[in-house]
Amino acid sequence: MNSARAEVAGGWVLLRELERRLEMVVHVLGEVTRPGEYRVPDNTNVLELLSKAGGGTPMAKMGAVTITRTARSPYDVASTGATATKAPEEDLVIHVNVDEYLQGRAQGALPVLKPGDVVSVPRNGFSKWRTSASVLRDLSVVFTAYLLYVRTFEK
Repeated sequence: MNSARAEVAGGWVLLRELERRLEMVVHVLGEVTRPGEYRVPDNTNVLELLSKAGGGTPMAKMGAVTITRTARSPYDVASTGATATKAPEEDLVIHVNVDEYLQGRAQGALPVLKPGDVVSVPRNGFSKWRTSASVLRDLSVVFTAYLLYVRTFEK
C-alpha cells in the first residue's frame, strides 16, 4: 500500500513515501498536557501516544503509567511486553514504567496500543504537597484579611 509521490518545491524534486496505515482511537487521561481522544496509526506504542498528547505535566508520575484494555483475545494478553494484571471486569491493566524506557534501563519493547485502550498517567507525590501548600496559602490570605478587618474596626 505504499506509493511514492513527487513534489516540486523551490526547484527541488522531493520524493515522499506515503504510507497508508489503519488508524485506531485511543484515550489519554491524567497528568498529560493535552488529555483526550486520539486517532493514531496502528502499531503505535504508549510513548508515541504520550508524546502526541504533549508529554507529562510536572506533576506526572511517568513510572506508573497504566494502559487499560478490554481483553478480546489471547493475543491481546500475550502481546503487551509489560507487567499485566486482570481486573475483575475482565479488563487487562498493563503497568508501564515510562521513566525506565526514557532512561534506557528498560528490558523489552514498549507495549503497542490496541483500539479502545485508555492510557492513564497518575500524579506524583509532589502534587499532594503542592496542593497542601496551595490550601495553606489561601487560608493564610483569608486569615490575614480577617485580622486586618478586626484591627481596622476595633479602633
